[in-house]
Amino acid sequence: MQRSPFEFDIVEARLELADLPSEIRPLFAYWRKQRNDRLMPSRSQIDPTDLRAMLRYISLVEITPAPRNFLYRVIGANLSHRPGGPRDRRNTTELRPERYRQMVERHYGEACDLRRPTLYGVKLSFKDVQLTYRRLILPLANDGANPNMLLIGSVFDLGENERFWRRYGEEEQRAA
Repeated sequence: MQRSPFEFDIVEARLELADLPSEIRPLFAYWRKQRNDRLMPSRSQIDPTDLRAMLRYISLVEITPAPRNFLYRVIGANLSHRPGGPRDRRNTTELRPERYRQMVERHYGEACDLRRPTLYGVKLSFKDVQLTYRRLILPLANDGANPNMLLIGSVFDLGENERFWRRYGEEEQRAA
């Protein structure tokens, strides 16, 4: 199988929650507080005004069952609006390149299947640029047990993010 010129290398690992970056520790603490004695809180227990300082790092993703699909409801301001990237009210099936979409959907699916928070470290490499980030995925459930939404916190260096996606977008446009 020939690799697309717009594929990038992906190195990823699931991390221990003890390795949470300081920028998203408050999000995890808030999620734990809101869930009380349940496995996870519901979306109605999450108040965006409580998360004001973190909103730029946060996305909210709806889970549709059978077949399971992920729909972006809200994308944080620091999350790149890039070619092939997530958009409010768009589905993960639109993410590209394909390997990246598969990784994102697998991460989201694992958090759903495990019914608990997950943390991932991801490093993307494309030509002469790299992007390293951490993604915390927090399941939400109306019934307290079966996830129907994901609250996601992602942290990265803003300059690195901008350089990576700008370079990727330039290459895509050049080939169009």
